[in-house]
Amino acid sequence: MSRKLKILVSAYACEPNKGSEPGVGWSWGTKISEFAEVWVITRKNNRDAIEKELEKSDYPDLHFIYYDLPKPAVSAKRILSVNIYHYLWQIGVLFEAKKLMRKHHFDISHHLTFGTFASPSMISALPIPFVFGPIVAMDSVPDNLVNELGMRGKIRKNLRDIIYRILFLCDPLIKYTIKKSDVLISKTSNTVNFFKERFPDKYIIKMTANGIPRLPDLPSKNEIECRKNKKIFKVVVVGRMVSWKGFPIAIESFRKFQEKNNICQLDIVGDGPQMKQLAKQVTDGGIANKVVFHGSQPREKTLEIINDSDVLLFPSMLDAAASTMMEAMYYEKPVLCLDHGGPGDLITSDCGVKVRPGAIQEVIDDFVKALLTLSDSPSLCRDKGKAGKNRLIEKYSWENRIKMIKGVYSKAMKVYNTNK
Repeated sequence: MSRKLKILVSAYACEPNKGSEPGVGWSWGTKISEFAEVWVITRKNNRDAIEKELEKSDYPDLHFIYYDLPKPAVSAKRILSVNIYHYLWQIGVLFEAKKLMRKHHFDISHHLTFGTFASPSMISALPIPFVFGPIVAMDSVPDNLVNELGMRGKIRKNLRDIIYRILFLCDPLIKYTIKKSDVLISKTSNTVNFFKERFPDKYIIKMTANGIPRLPDLPSKNEIECRKNKKIFKVVVVGRMVSWKGFPIAIESFRKFQEKNNICQLDIVGDGPQMKQLAKQVTDGGIANKVVFHGSQPREKTLEIINDSDVLLFPSMLDAAASTMMEAMYYEKPVLCLDHGGPGDLITSDCGVKVRPGAIQEVIDDFVKALLTLSDSPSLCRDKGKAGKNRLIEKYSWENRIKMIKGVYSKAMKVYNTNK
């Protein structure tokens, strides 16, 4: 009987019961450990949360190594910035990885987080097959919508794009990481195309960072309506209130929609620097009586609000992956989003509406049209919601993704052995 693969994972961000990068590090690590023996190198500040979760759940083939740079560097992280600290952390991790390699003789090394090409991974220097990703590269806000970011957002976006181009062209560690990658896992179609144009000989596969999250069963919208004895078409928007998430687009789309369908409500879940601006937009638009700001909520409450809605409006202009969209699909809610980045890859016309990222007024008008179509046809709304859940189960279940990850590892070993 053949032994299990031994995998070394670099996951700077790794924490149970979290979204975004920490959730990616944790969920991938635990799922890989179902078919392989896994050692995850992560930061020491993740230790408490990880150890508490390990006490509750049994992961016999999952091991964690907690590493940080010397205390002066940790203390200076705010000055250095997270990205610079992560860069230095990766260099330090290589020495830890070499010690572990001598002891455990790994078959494959895999960089998980941070999931961007601008975060080089020095475990790629180990003399074993290396997998890089899921990562994103050079995805940006669509040109037609840059003005929606505001002055600060535009400056930040332009600086980010310039820095990323410079890093891609000049950073030797980034070049080295990509060169050493036997398989590149890309989060979006844009990233796949970016790498294929520049590295046609590389094996590149597209796979979102998220699988179906672990979600509680909740009553259906029909059961909720029967219990409350009222029918209001509810639109929900969830996320952090920052410029690229598109909250002003969502509010203006809803304002125009409610002019033609008055029995409706907009639920906004989240908080952030745009909060005052958005509250003013709602008041100035004369829709304060139809908009509920829920603020930042625990995940359980957020899921209840999503489940109580009819559609999720997700106008984010820059997202590689969106767990909120998957949560809405799980609860059979159609999703309205831009046909751009991760959301554009996730949603099809069967389970939602994708809006072309054209001029801002065109985007808003298309969202309004979609809201009117769905509110006028409850059966269409239900059909799209059910199709969304079916797509989620078929394409994004962890069972399906584990098969893909096994295939990635097999391919990485073949590529590595061919190139030796």
